[in-house]
Amino acid sequence: MRLNGSKFGYQKKGRFLILPHVFQDFVCAGTNPDGVADALERAGYLNTSGPNRKKKQERIGGELGYFYSVPDSILKAE
Repeated sequence: MRLNGSKFGYQKKGRFLILPHVFQDFVCAGTNPDGVADALERAGYLNTSGPNRKKKQERIGGELGYFYSVPDSILKAE
């Protein structure tokens, strides 16, 4: 997925996988990224790798990486 020509993540099986620097610099611009991740997790919108792990490990193109993983349904939330 691209935004203004820059890679900001991937879409995989009904989820958006957001690169960590994009989450911190763009998604959470001007706010505390840990606080945003906590709020998303409490609301059921953040897929994690377990307790105290906000990022999820995913395999993309044969390589493992860590991403902030949110369901694509977040765009339909009211």
